[in-house]
Amino acid sequence: MDSDDSQEGTGRVLGEEWFPVGEISVESMRERSASSALPPHYFLHVWFARRPLIASRAAIAASLLPENVDRQRFLSLQGIPPEIDIVSIYQEFLRAKAEKRRIRSPFSWTRAFKCTPSSDLIQSLKPMATHVTDSSPLILDPFSGGGSIPLEAIRLGLDVVANDLNPVAYLCLKGTVEYPARFGIRLIPEVRAFCEKVHREAKIELEEYYPSGPHEEVYSYLWARTIQCPHCGLTIPLSPNWWIARNDSDRIVVRVVSKIDSDLCTFEILEDSEKAGYDPGCGTVSNGDAICPRCTSTVDGDAIKTEAQAGRMGHQLYCVCTKIPKSRGRGKTWIFRAPTEEEMFALDRLGDLDSDRLSVLKTRGLIPPEEIIPGSKTREPINYGMPHWSDLFNPRQLLAHATYMEKYLKAKQDIFSRLTPGTDEWEFATAVATYGAMVFDSCVNYNSIQSRWDSTRGAIRGSMDMQAFPFRWSYGEFDHARMLWPWAVEKTIDSLTDLIALMPDTPGKATISNADAQALPCAPKSVDVIVTDPPYSDNVMYAEVSDFFYVWLKRLVGDLFPVQFSDEQTNKTDEAVANPARFNGIKKGQA
Repeated sequence: MDSDDSQEGTGRVLGEEWFPVGEISVESMRERSASSALPPHYFLHVWFARRPLIASRAAIAASLLPENVDRQRFLSLQGIPPEIDIVSIYQEFLRAKAEKRRIRSPFSWTRAFKCTPSSDLIQSLKPMATHVTDSSPLILDPFSGGGSIPLEAIRLGLDVVANDLNPVAYLCLKGTVEYPARFGIRLIPEVRAFCEKVHREAKIELEEYYPSGPHEEVYSYLWARTIQCPHCGLTIPLSPNWWIARNDSDRIVVRVVSKIDSDLCTFEILEDSEKAGYDPGCGTVSNGDAICPRCTSTVDGDAIKTEAQAGRMGHQLYCVCTKIPKSRGRGKTWIFRAPTEEEMFALDRLGDLDSDRLSVLKTRGLIPPEEIIPGSKTREPINYGMPHWSDLFNPRQLLAHATYMEKYLKAKQDIFSRLTPGTDEWEFATAVATYGAMVFDSCVNYNSIQSRWDSTRGAIRGSMDMQAFPFRWSYGEFDHARMLWPWAVEKTIDSLTDLIALMPDTPGKATISNADAQALPCAPKSVDVIVTDPPYSDNVMYAEVSDFFYVWLKRLVGDLFPVQFSDEQTNKTDEAVANPARFNGIKKGQA
């Protein structure tokens, strides 16, 4: 990457004089144009407020290269074709979209983040940075979070220190930055074999709790939280609406049926609610209050919370979302049905086991007993009678998660029992176990009472969609004997495979640390450039929401990372966020 020889260097870097804001903005938008086509590290493990890869790469390069560097080659380093006016093309695309004109996609080039810099470009970067350092530059990101900046640093062939105070972020950094670059493609078969072993053993014990019909695959069980009507005694199923499928091909709804001679509602599946004269948008919850479908009286929100805090809020299964093979041709078709007697019997049996099997699992430490610490984002579960992290799961979800943890720990012990700590084999096994823990966390994310059913997509949404814990009146539950773990394995393997594919022939070295940014493990004057995106005021309460994962991870990998997972929950005292729950009198927008 040649600089302009006619221009004498001033010691200033490119970013102080020029930055291609338009081009980087366009590619940052394209990078996030579809939730299903995000960069691979998004699908590895939940983290919050990840930065675009292309913006991260450009920030690093513009902080290293001199002001007189050739700007066309700078764009090439970002994966942006310098001969194309991508800003004008994108503006025309937006105009057509605003005017609702259908046009052919104008984007003829690969999205920039997918373009790994060539060896020639990488080798030309280091000599150009001699005004910064005489040796290979060392990059520091003290607030690395989800890993966008350190990932792009090693893709540029640069060594990086990636730090985060949060242990969950630390684990994300290991899996996103260090392990793909260090171990590469040989991780894939080992991670798959490890996870498949866990699944085989857990499935045997769990299948009886998830009965299904012939040739049927259960994609979701739909549940409503319940309270008893104080006026007529009906157990009210709580949901703001009763849509099951709301898209171009299906308009499926549930109708709540209440009877005089029973205090338990039943449910009917309707394929034509208009013909039946039924409005599925009229749920049993409105503005936080409940409406009894039998006596039509209202139960105010405070009374609901009082019932919940007294342990009198329940769960009722109202629909099972399944797929069966099409009668003609290939593929499968949706079938939405009411729960069967066999399914209800399995749930009743689980209720009987609550003082038996679940108690044993709790005693063995496989179910987190930690209390939810009241905070800015964690008050809501407590308000609704869920003071412990384990309360965010129904009994069957807890049984499934704890059973998978039991089999995970056994499989992990089988691997490490024949290895010596500190060896390359031990470190490789640690990487394999880490990805297995990420699979587990995906299951936790998509199988809690915070996991809602999206009727427009026909899919369960993750618990962490909102980076908070809003109360869910209704929720979706996966079949965690057959469906959830294999899906989470494939998601993790696909993400890891794509991350490895993004690596250059010679990536930089990543050093991952878990420390306070005020006391980093860096030698004096060892860091050449700091590139970071620090926490922004009260945007995300990282420590509060990541405890949802931390309490499981410390049981899964706490022995492999004993320092990082030594605390009961994450460090909130030293976190650089404006959390009003921690600082009395703080004004919004002030850190």
